[in-house]
Amino acid sequence: MHCEKESDFPVQSICGIMEEAGEIMRQARRREAPLEIKSKEGCGNFVTAYDLKIQRYVEEKMRLLFPEAVFFAEESDGEERKNGDLTVYLDPIDGTGNFIYGSEDLSISLAVFRKKKPLFGVVYLPYTKEMFHALSGQGAYRNGEKIQVSSRDMEEGLVMAGSASYYKEELGKDTMKLLKALFRRTADFRRYGSASVEMCFVACGRADLSFEMRLFPWDYAASTLIVREAGGVVSNLLGDEISYEHADSVLCASPRVYDQALHICRSCLEKG
Repeated sequence: MHCEKESDFPVQSICGIMEEAGEIMRQARRREAPLEIKSKEGCGNFVTAYDLKIQRYVEEKMRLLFPEAVFFAEESDGEERKNGDLTVYLDPIDGTGNFIYGSEDLSISLAVFRKKKPLFGVVYLPYTKEMFHALSGQGAYRNGEKIQVSSRDMEEGLVMAGSASYYKEELGKDTMKLLKALFRRTADFRRYGSASVEMCFVACGRADLSFEMRLFPWDYAASTLIVREAGGVVSNLLGDEISYEHADSVLCASPRVYDQALHICRSCLEKG
C-alpha cells in the first residue's frame, strides 16, 4: 500500500480498499468481459457494469469502517444523494469514457467529510498504480511521498482543460473561449478526460492549472483537498467557494498563477 500511517484515521485501510477496487477495474481488461455500457444524460455520458460493481464494492467496505456514513456517489441507482454528519463522496470510475475506449487515464476518487468539512481524500489511478491522498492539515502525498504544486510562472504553465463534453450545447462555446484565452497566456494545454486526475497533476506539479465548466461533488471532493494540502488553490471559475451539495465549475491552480487565471476566467465568463 502507498499511504502513510497518519493519526488515528484509517488511512491505510481506505487505501487498501482503493487498491482492491482498482484490481476489479483491471480485471475488465484481462478478462475482456462485456462492459454493459448504458447512456446517461448528456452527450457521451456513459455508465458501465464496472462503475456499478466498483461502487458497490467500495460502499460495502467503507460501511464496515464508517457504519454511520451516508454516500454522495455518482452511480446512485435512483437513491437520493445527500450529506450527513459523515459523508463519503465516491466516483467509482472518473473517466468512464476513457475506460470504454481503452485509455488508462482514469481514477477512483473518494473523500470523507465530517460535518460538511473535508477530512480525507484519495484518488487512485489503477493502471499506473499512483495513489494520491491527503488528510486535512497533514499535507498531500503521492505513493507516500509528499507533493506540492509548482512555482512556474503563467507563461511557462501547463493548462489541464475540461471540455464540458456532456454539455456541448450549453457550455461548449464558453469552454472553448476560456481555453483559447488561457492557451494564449500559457505554454500549452492537455486534456486527460478525468477531472480528479488532472487536479492531482496540478497538486504534484505536473501542471499548473485546471478548469472545468461543470462538475459534480464526487468529481472534485477528494482532489480539492489534495490540491489544497499540496499548497494549491481551488474555487469555482468566478472565485467563489465551490459547492459540495450540487454541480459547480472548478478552477484549480498553483498560487503562482491562480490570480491571473481567475482574472481571465472572470473576463471570459462575466462578459458572456
